[in-house]
Amino acid sequence: PDDYADALRGEAHRLGIGDRVRFHPGVAVTERHEPMAAADFFVLPSDTIQEAHPNAVGEALATGLPALLSDWDGLREWIDDGVEGFLAPTWIAPAPERVEALSVWT
Repeated sequence: PDDYADALRGEAHRLGIGDRVRFHPGVAVTERHEPMAAADFFVLPSDTIQEAHPNAVGEALATGLPALLSDWDGLREWIDDGVEGFLAPTWIAPAPERVEALSVWT
């Protein structure tokens, strides 16, 4: 959603990295290699079982990008933590106090 993308852009600016973070929604499949070739790092904070083996992770790793992934289901199988990237801990809901501690929008 546009408001979510706007919130992410605002947070990037608040953190002082807005000039170094780019969002590329709706990139055509045939052009995905272009933003990845220009990136320094790939981030997928997903924690959903519906997306345990997303193609985007394989595409990013194939370009040589290090990745930050959730330590969740199949995502943890993509990389060795500290080698090709890093795994971020994931908690199972309900955990509102953990979500509030991690979220800047609460």
